[in-house]
Amino acid sequence: RLTGPRAHGLIPTSSSFESLSPHKQVNAAPEPSRVPLVTLVRPPTVVPKWAHTTPICPPIGVAYVASAVRAAGYRVAIVDALGEGVLETRAVDGRPGFLTRGLSIEELVRRIGHETTYVGLSCMFSHEWPMTRMVINEVRRALPNATIIAGGEHVTAIPDFSLTDCPALDYCVVGEGEETI
Repeated sequence: RLTGPRAHGLIPTSSSFESLSPHKQVNAAPEPSRVPLVTLVRPPTVVPKWAHTTPICPPIGVAYVASAVRAAGYRVAIVDALGEGVLETRAVDGRPGFLTRGLSIEELVRRIGHETTYVGLSCMFSHEWPMTRMVINEVRRALPNATIIAGGEHVTAIPDFSLTDCPALDYCVVGEGEETI
C-alpha cells in the first residue's frame, strides 16, 4: 500500500495504478513519449570503512518492481548506483568510519532522465537511510515536478518517520512494491 501526505491525490491508494494507466485509451496505443517514464533507483550502499567486502548482488527487488511497472504500461529506466559504480568509494560526510560504494549522488541524479514522471528509490537498510535521504533531496532539486516514491525494508518499517524526516519524499510503499503497483 502507499502512504504519504498526498496518498489520496495523484497516486491511488488501491493496489494498482489503474487510474493512471495509459491502457485506458480505447482503440489507440499511446505515443511512447506520452507514456510516463518511471525511473527506479538503487542508491549507493554504505559500508564500514574497515569492511573488506561489500555485498554486491543484483537489485532483485528493483527488477521485480520494474517488471510490474512495465506490465502496467509505463516506460521504465533503472539507475543502479552500486552496479554502475561498483569500484567507486568515497567518504560519507558526517559519518567518519563509513564509506559509500557506487556512483556519486551527482552522477546518479545526472543519469535520471529529465522526462521522468515518477522516481522510485529502494532503501533496504536503516543505516543507509541518511544516504537515501540525500539522494531523494538531490532528485527533488533536479526534478521538482517528479513524484518521488520510496520502498524497501527501512521505509516499510517506519514510513511515517521516513516521510517526516525527508519532506522531499512524496510517498512510501509499505510492503511489496510489485504488489502495490
